[in-house]
Amino acid sequence: MHRTMVIGAALAMAAPAVEAQSAGQRPDRAMMRQVMVDLGVGRNDMRTCFGQLNRANASEPPSDTERAEIREELYGCLKSANPALTEAQFQSAMSRIAARK
Repeated sequence: MHRTMVIGAALAMAAPAVEAQSAGQRPDRAMMRQVMVDLGVGRNDMRTCFGQLNRANASEPPSDTERAEIREELYGCLKSANPALTEAQFQSAMSRIAARK
C-alpha cells in the first residue's frame, strides 16, 4: 500500500470528521510533509506510529470508541517521537487532514 495513503488513512481515522471523507480521498504528499513538520516528527516516526495502529475491522468506519482509542494511541506514539508535541498541535494536524474533502 502506498505510504502516503497509509499515513493519510491513519490520520483520518483519528480525526473527528472521518465520516465526511470518502474512501477514495487521501491527503496529498505536500500536505503530509507539512503535517510532519507541524508535528515535529519525521517520516520514519510517522510510519512507526501508524504501523502500530490496530483495528479489528479496518473496512468499516471506526466507532466513536475506536476513534478515541486510535487517537490516543497515535498521539502517544507521536509524543514519544517528539516530546515537545502539544495536544493543540496534534489536534490542528488532525483537523487539517479532516478538512480535505
